[in-house]
Amino acid sequence: MGGYNHMTDSTISKSSSDLGGITMGYNHMGIILAIIIFVFIFYLSSKNKRPNIKEREYDTRYQPEGTNQNKYITADKLNYSKQVFNEFVVLDIETTGFNPCTDKIVEIAALKYKDGALIEKYYTLINPQVHIPMEVVRIHGINDKMVKNSPTIKEKLPELLSFIGELPIVAHNAELDINFLNANMHYLNKSINNPIIDTLKISREIYSELPNLKEYLEMDSGNHKALDDTKVATEIYLRYCKLNS
Repeated sequence: MGGYNHMTDSTISKSSSDLGGITMGYNHMGIILAIIIFVFIFYLSSKNKRPNIKEREYDTRYQPEGTNQNKYITADKLNYSKQVFNEFVVLDIETTGFNPCTDKIVEIAALKYKDGALIEKYYTLINPQVHIPMEVVRIHGINDKMVKNSPTIKEKLPELLSFIGELPIVAHNAELDINFLNANMHYLNKSINNPIIDTLKISREIYSELPNLKEYLEMDSGNHKALDDTKVATEIYLRYCKLNS
């Protein structure tokens, strides 16, 4: 108590000033800490709500209600094969875009081969029931008017699956085609489990130095018609079979 009596006004003022500085420092630290916590919480929230691009492509949470409501098999789960098959189906699909969750099928072509010879053909246009964007029309040449009176994928899917059966499926960049099919398989509560031969992967092995595969195979490379693309895939696979038989 005695020491307190010797404190001057200036000493008290200085002590108050120091205390105020400390308090202000604590306030600043509190604000900074609050900002860090807020940013961290926001990051966790964003991470939980927005999966990475690959997940988002195949996550049904991002699908319009009433469309493609199954969680279909993705590329890393497809039954890929490099075997030489005596009988197989070559498949190509054209679509309204590149996302199987939100885009639609507009054209399907399938060719059935046995002993190297074409034995049966399947082809149909599909009404996607949505507008086909012009940038996509420039790729495959299929517009709204062309598919206006065509059947829907729901109507044609059972027919296509019956055509394919359990045969191996040959496709160029097979991931896209098979994922589009599986995105619509909720209509039948099924999924594609057939052996899958991807001629894009095969072509990189046997035509690794070619800049334009269609041109080398003397086929029209103007646009991507489903039937034309099945012919390219067929040629690649038949040559692959010949090299590996």
